[in-house]
Amino acid sequence: LNTDDIAQIERMGQKSAENLKAAAEKSKENDLSKLIFALGIRHIGQKAGALLSEKFGNIDSIMYASKEEISSIDIDLKDVNGESRKLSDMLKQGKPTAVVFSLLTDEKSPAHNIEIAKIYEANKGRINIYHVCLDFDQLAWKNAAVNLPWTVVYDPAGERSDYVIKYNVQTLPAVYIYNAKGELVDQAVSFSDLSSKLSRL
Repeated sequence: LNTDDIAQIERMGQKSAENLKAAAEKSKENDLSKLIFALGIRHIGQKAGALLSEKFGNIDSIMYASKEEISSIDIDLKDVNGESRKLSDMLKQGKPTAVVFSLLTDEKSPAHNIEIAKIYEANKGRINIYHVCLDFDQLAWKNAAVNLPWTVVYDPAGERSDYVIKYNVQTLPAVYIYNAKGELVDQAVSFSDLSSKLSRL
């Protein structure tokens, strides 16, 4: 469609056609991350929109990306033994998975860990827990994490971590839920909410 074609439309002169064409061309320069954010996708804030824009480059790549590429955000961090633990490996096990972001050195952490332990024991073998710790003091984290029975990993970037941005973490603790297909499906507002939502998966 060119300006001459547009100008033929009723009440549309040559100048209006040129303005419309110029506006359409300018819109192609708009920031993809702003478009992604404007779509209102759950858990996708401005920063995550920017990361998706950076990862895929254009809207066509996003549209044709696999479900796995879009529906999960992988994490690869080390556990207390220094071994790399990838979230994607856990998601392949076909079990619902809770991803928890927290500070193990926070004064409320022991109470939170008791709640997580109850959920873990009540669902043992049926669910996975991938616990991302953002503590400043790595030694204190290791001492707090060493006896926890679920997967606990350490992010040395702390609250400035790329994973915090990708998951759009706003407060700690933050809990995200993947279903058995490995799809990010929900966020829990509390550990009792987590227990309830996991029981329905």
